[in-house]
Amino acid sequence: MELGCDERPAITIIGHSMGVIVVNQILRNFPDLPYRNIVFMGGAASVRDTLIALGRVTDAKPRPNLRFYNLSLHQVAEANEVDVDFFGALSKGTLLEWVDRMFTTPATFADRTVGKWINAVMARGDFLESRLQMSFKRFGLSCAEPLKHGEFDEYEPRPGCAEPRTPYWYPSFWVVPEAGP
Repeated sequence: MELGCDERPAITIIGHSMGVIVVNQILRNFPDLPYRNIVFMGGAASVRDTLIALGRVTDAKPRPNLRFYNLSLHQVAEANEVDVDFFGALSKGTLLEWVDRMFTTPATFADRTVGKWINAVMARGDFLESRLQMSFKRFGLSCAEPLKHGEFDEYEPRPGCAEPRTPYWYPSFWVVPEAGP
């Protein structure tokens, strides 16, 4: 595709975990950039900060083709992830579980992390006010999907899984599949 002198390429910006905090800062500071897709994977930023950042972008100018994708783990996978840390002690739950339950005291769902499925669902009405085309996707428990917080960027086949994984930079990874008949 050839661009004219006045045209700028569309930007797809992707953030994972704490990278979503950085993306929100970019969106707030540079709202006029030609964003096409904003993709959050297990975002550690708060729902409130995300709504503010998206609002800055949509208030800057009309963007009928801008899409926002919020990708979350299945709540069972989110709560039951186990990591060995702190001299062999087990910590249960993902980083997002720890942020929402142990490291902060969120007063409302808007103060909780945007990457947890339940938080995104509870704040969905607030997202609808942002005038964006949005997709909220919760990964199930399929072996071809992320099952842990750190697996959003893994696309190598999981041992013992017949299904191939989709790389996170493919739009088909972000989109909720159409329901069958």
